[in-house]
Amino acid sequence: VSTNMAKGFGEEKKARDKSGGQVKRESESSKYDELVDGGGQQYSIFVRQFGGDDGSWFPCGAVAVPRGAQVSDALFANEANLKEAIVRTYPKLKGYEAEFEFGCNLKIFPDDPVEVVMKGGAPSSGPSVGNWISNLLSPLDASKVQPPPTE
Repeated sequence: VSTNMAKGFGEEKKARDKSGGQVKRESESSKYDELVDGGGQQYSIFVRQFGGDDGSWFPCGAVAVPRGAQVSDALFANEANLKEAIVRTYPKLKGYEAEFEFGCNLKIFPDDPVEVVMKGGAPSSGPSVGNWISNLLSPLDASKVQPPPTE
């Protein structure tokens, strides 16, 4: 009786080297875990076409931020990589990257409504269309505009 039968056929497969992207993802994953273990807040991140309705959010990942930090800072610091990952996950969104609107909610409260994340600020409350209309109708700051000539 031969004991070589357990070896199988062919040459042993060599382990593939990790790609640069894989190494980077693992590094960022460990940073995420460190933030969570350190008491940071976890947020689920969503994407939709700008001005879409509240039912049109697509889940696109998660982010962890230290307590007191803004989600928008973490999100927009990695905006290019995030858009790349979204298009890889949702190929039909390719070509619409400029129209992406991001939203988030606390990961521990997945039933909470998704809040729009604005660049350089905290998540806004309410629908993005409402915010757009509000900004459109708000008075402009004309304090530095010269008055027209009187002659």
